[in-house]
Amino acid sequence: MKDIRIIYVLVFVFAFQILEAQSYQTSNYFKNLKANLQSLDGFDEKVIEYCELQQQNLNLINESENVVKLGFEEYQLNDVAMDYYHGFQKLSYLDKCRLLYSWSHVSGTINNLTKSKKLPKPLSFLPVVFTGLNNFYAGENYSFGLWGLSYLPAVRYGIVADSCYDERLDLYLNSNAAINYLAELHKNFKTWDFAVTAYCCGPTNVVRAGYGQLPFDSVYNNLDSYSKDCFYRLIAFTKWMSENETLDFNSVNNFSFSISDTVNVCSRIHFEQISSVLDINYKDLYELNPLYRCAVIDGRKKTKVINLPEGYKDSFYLLRDSIENFMDSVYFPKYSPVIPSSNDYEPYVHVSISPGDDYEEHKYTIVSGDNLGAIAQRFGVNVLDIQDWNNISGTNIYAGQKISIWLKKGTKLPEPPQKEVKEASKTEDQGMKKHFSMRDYDFVETYEVKSGDSLYKISLKYDWASAEDIMEWNGISDPSKLQIGQKLKIFKKKK
Repeated sequence: MKDIRIIYVLVFVFAFQILEAQSYQTSNYFKNLKANLQSLDGFDEKVIEYCELQQQNLNLINESENVVKLGFEEYQLNDVAMDYYHGFQKLSYLDKCRLLYSWSHVSGTINNLTKSKKLPKPLSFLPVVFTGLNNFYAGENYSFGLWGLSYLPAVRYGIVADSCYDERLDLYLNSNAAINYLAELHKNFKTWDFAVTAYCCGPTNVVRAGYGQLPFDSVYNNLDSYSKDCFYRLIAFTKWMSENETLDFNSVNNFSFSISDTVNVCSRIHFEQISSVLDINYKDLYELNPLYRCAVIDGRKKTKVINLPEGYKDSFYLLRDSIENFMDSVYFPKYSPVIPSSNDYEPYVHVSISPGDDYEEHKYTIVSGDNLGAIAQRFGVNVLDIQDWNNISGTNIYAGQKISIWLKKGTKLPEPPQKEVKEASKTEDQGMKKHFSMRDYDFVETYEVKSGDSLYKISLKYDWASAEDIMEWNGISDPSKLQIGQKLKIFKKKK
């Protein structure tokens, strides 16, 4: 009897912990949702008027069945989904109005795209249940924007994004990419519960949690992510909206600015240069261009489009040279070469350009094994940005090189890479790394070091070799001690 009581207690504690976790997730979501909706405080009169005009009764009258259809798939609302459903029901009248009012300003574009891709209409609600309608949401996997779309799928579906410009802030482009990504995930994961969860938590995490071997509920329990409730929120909100959705979204006009002029930019200019030369209010100009996350318009790699107030298009093209040259040394200081130090391995340093006032510079020292892609992923930036900030053409970098990384102020820095501990070499052969095997390489030639040479400069002569490779091949531990006349063996890995 005593053993049975212990089992009952353990089961009760376990069940209580699960319910407590669900309650925390639910309350945390609604806390964030309300915070996002409160940004509409200045529109509260319009919000209430909207609800009254729609003659919307926000009190539940007839509760529908606890089953939601997504295309040909049916899903029963479980306890987690019902927690969220009741959370939507418990919102205050004003918050419900704010929610419906906010949704009405994006629903037309999103619903049309969802329909054109022949996806179930409830998938249009994903921005509500994933990001809480926060247009500036930033989450895991460099996800950003109203849809919380991750960087890699965003780029795959045509989004242009860098540190200053991000098309995930454009409702149409962002929605189109997100909906295409959802369709791809459904094709791969077969059902919408897995597809939506993969969208919010990442496909790799869903596979690791047991997709293909376990049912959805078990995969859900194995996931360790705040976003794992995403699908349950979706079917809960779908049920709530089926009982509360307004009848006519077309009666509400979208937020808009008075814009009649757009211009193409193929160079790099600052908003303040345009503002000063064309005598346009800087704040108005910045608000007309919501896709820009900082004040720099960089159209050198790909032409950018900017919006101007009515009547300024001709003036912009007429005065474009004056705009680009206006205080250009202040807004875009040139790289300043510095006299090299005695260490010939680092040929020069330079002054990096700040992308904006809200950015701060961090110096990073390249270590052996680094590449630009890994560094960009570690800091959450773009490879093109690193190349631009440091005047790097191509992808050649070398150990010991110091580069500048510009991050938004307050951004948490990643943990520094762990350095490997190696024993000092006693002979040339012992100095080589253990993974270097002569059997894997063909000997190419012997290079004789000349005046002014450094390992970095020598590596440029061989497109398959880096400075670290030459150090490995020749047992060099200190690149600064390279001597004129020293003979270096050059190898090439066998195909």
